Amino acid sequence: MNLSELKNNTTLSIAERQYFFSNYILGHFRPKTWLDQFEGVFRSRKIEESKIPELKTVKEIWYKDQSIEESLKQTKGRCHNFGQNFFYSSNDVETTIKELRPENGQFILIGEFKLKQFSKTPECQFAGIETLRRHKMWSTLLGNYEYAKTSDKKIEEFIAECFRKEELNDEYHNTIAITNILLNNESTDCLVYPSVASNLSSLNYGFKPEYVDEYFNCTNIWIYQYRIIQNTIELIPVKYAVINPNFMIQKESKIEWKDSTVYNHEILKYCL
Repeated sequence: MNLSELKNNTTLSIAERQYFFSNYILGHFRPKTWLDQFEGVFRSRKIEESKIPELKTVKEIWYKDQSIEESLKQTKGRCHNFGQNFFYSSNDVETTIKELRPENGQFILIGEFKLKQFSKTPECQFAGIETLRRHKMWSTLLGNYEYAKTSDKKIEEFIAECFRKEELNDEYHNTIAITNILLNNESTDCLVYPSVASNLSSLNYGFKPEYVDEYFNCTNIWIYQYRIIQNTIELIPVKYAVINPNFMIQKESKIEWKDSTVYNHEILKYCL
């Protein structure tokens, strides 16, 4: 069975795909790099207006800890299976909103995350090198990269194609298996891949949860209301969180909500 047949096979489990993909990738050389210019990431989730008073800690915008969730409440995404923890983020707010696909009028919780002082610089793998080359930051890191052999480029093209694809019923079997392989190395902290929701024009950063727990600080939290006005996305500022840090466990830091009018926060606008 070749890579194309593997990709289109509807009967293989994620574990089986991971086994077969690993055999194909064995001996395949991929670039890895450190995010020396890392300035932080954003992350968003939908919330109900009535639930805002219940949002009392930074944990509300952290990754969802599936180990404490009932099996029926566990989720699956492009890079994680049911029961797996994973931190999805982007280096801009617009991408996180488009990935979220909220409904008109929905309330959105947005968090900004930065590295703690003296943190280990995140080491990254990639899914979509040719697309990443076109982005300003990554053109410096990957612009001059040359594949060691033809098979390396073909495997990378296969991986990139899997991550570009809109999955039927959000199955994500191939991308979950590939993520497990690419992040298997203990030293690798993050997977960078183009955002399908933004037509590959922006990037997603997926982090291992243990890296996030050890090295990330949540520096800002906002609540916006999502509006569509003609062909424009508008984020209307609603609340801003004053964070009282817990230096031992960041996600347990307490938050105190303030009206955004106090801080003169502006409406954010993006093309639909």
